[in-house]
Amino acid sequence: MRKSLRVLHLVSSGGFYGAENVVIQLALALKRLNCEVVIGVFHNRHRPNTEIAEAARLNGLEVALFECRGKLDFGTVRAIRNFISEREFDILHTHGYKANIYGYRAAKSTRASLVATAHSWPGKSPILRLYALLDRVMLRWFDHICAVSSKVADDLRRFHVSNEIITVVENGIDIGQLSGGRPVLREELGLRENPLVGFVGRLAPEKGLEYLLRAAAGMLNTLPTAKVILAGDGPKRSALEKLARQLGIEKSVIFLGRRSDLESIYASFDVFVLPSLNEGMPLAVLEAMAAKKPVVATRVGAIPKMVKDQQTGLLVDAGDITGLQSAISLLLGRRDLCRTFGQSGHEVAKTLFSSDSMAKNYLSIYRRVIPLPSNTANLAHTVADRT
Repeated sequence: MRKSLRVLHLVSSGGFYGAENVVIQLALALKRLNCEVVIGVFHNRHRPNTEIAEAARLNGLEVALFECRGKLDFGTVRAIRNFISEREFDILHTHGYKANIYGYRAAKSTRASLVATAHSWPGKSPILRLYALLDRVMLRWFDHICAVSSKVADDLRRFHVSNEIITVVENGIDIGQLSGGRPVLREELGLRENPLVGFVGRLAPEKGLEYLLRAAAGMLNTLPTAKVILAGDGPKRSALEKLARQLGIEKSVIFLGRRSDLESIYASFDVFVLPSLNEGMPLAVLEAMAAKKPVVATRVGAIPKMVKDQQTGLLVDAGDITGLQSAISLLLGRRDLCRTFGQSGHEVAKTLFSSDSMAKNYLSIYRRVIPLPSNTANLAHTVADRT
């Protein structure tokens, strides 16, 4: 008799960012709780974007690649359905609108229960807004939806997704991994004494990075040796580089591109900044807190629940250039406050936002939606005993 719960996480990825990292951290924590976990990744013909598959393998996770030739490839649906049936998965857990669509169609004639995580819908283009609309409508038919924040849950309810199948499950991270970094950037970039203001994430419109650059232009008038470091890549990179030149601060802004050594990147910062216009529950904030860095962020999404204003960081309104400038300048001038906020943030992250706590929350949901006849009831109780 099988004693472990089997979970297939299905992801269509545009790179390796916060949501992808959440999936990896969740899968690793589920394995520690005696689940069998596979990461299913779309290998898209025109844009493969298999970074999450590579990260999963590096972390010792099993990966299944599903070839996909277009926007709706019925061969891919069949491949996912066959894989679910052959491996007897109990849960198909989908992440993102494409995975939701394919997962819904694939799981219909299998024994797997269907769970989705709604990370957020940040896209602003007409086609992305349409996909987000279709996604929220289709999620009504899932067994359960996990929203990463109360705001995301409210969005689902507005689209008539039943409150009975919605649970807010906050993101979690491996606290120990993020707290052991070495500040490599100072040596790598020759920045021994320079104050370093950092951002980690996708260079996308919703991140509000143009406001950070405009705030930096003012900050540099009084702190001319400071540097702004943007770790990540994305569609706004060229526009941001152009803006830095227009503001005359191009020598003070460093575009790192994508980095895998995030614990060392965070360790290099004096202050972490996330000036987002729209968020769900950003993993980068948790990572910075785990790395004992003070946070300056905007009051959007779940950020006010994560960052306690005047305790673990400073909060400003979205688009408030003056507020950003003042908050960053204050922290760079108060190293004692940076240390206090950083330590307090670390304790909050460790207590409330660990990957193990996140995995236990998901397991409680899995137990609620899996069918209970025959050996599955024993399976559910086995998992319950381990949590």
